[in-house]
Amino acid sequence: MATKTTTAVDAGIMPDNMLAGGLLHRTGSYEVATTALAADDVIQMVPIPKGAMIVDIHVWVVSATSHGSFDVGDAGDVDRFFDGLSGHMAAGSAVDYNATQHADGSCAGVNYTYTADDTIDVTWLQSGCAIGTRIVLGVIYTMTGTIEDESS
Repeated sequence: MATKTTTAVDAGIMPDNMLAGGLLHRTGSYEVATTALAADDVIQMVPIPKGAMIVDIHVWVVSATSHGSFDVGDAGDVDRFFDGLSGHMAAGSAVDYNATQHADGSCAGVNYTYTADDTIDVTWLQSGCAIGTRIVLGVIYTMTGTIEDESS
């Protein structure tokens, strides 16, 4: 098992963006460049600040040429948002796939509020995510604690 990071995670939590009632969006992208992903490899995709309440997550898999499945979550719960996304990447042909929590009915992590800085991760579940595959994760969140009567 290896842990990999995106440039978004390398850049870290961005400056204070606590806009009252505002939605924020952060994207991380990872391309399998030199070695195929193996089972239990973790890609830290998007840094999330303390107090962020998750509104939705979008996942795109671009140019996949092999079957695969993966979870989307964090260190506390590897499948907090998606459990075993699979079956949409056809072996032998480059295909694109996207998922969103609301469209796919995977709403377990919606409105989850982080109590500490963290990252939202992709955990690859089996060997063989082919070189050239790109995974993109977009996270939509709001910062709690900016409106006095706000509840999560």
